[in-house]
Amino acid sequence: MEKRKGLSEHPFGTIKRALNGSYFLTRGKKHVEAETAMLCLAYNIRHAVKRIGVPELLKAICVFARTRFYSRFLCLFSV
Repeated sequence: MEKRKGLSEHPFGTIKRALNGSYFLTRGKKHVEAETAMLCLAYNIRHAVKRIGVPELLKAICVFARTRFYSRFLCLFSV
């Protein structure tokens, strides 16, 4: 129980409280999965901003985009 409480329960609690993920706003499995994915993405971005900061996160996104075909779209700003 101690491992579970420390590893897996915290993100769900944060999503529920801070990101208003207490109940789903959509209906249907496909829509609920999409809503869950967006909540998880928001949690991960929030966590990354707290750990490394916005400028470093934007640099990392640009580096990632340059290795893909997205460089024209994601790195229109200079970081």
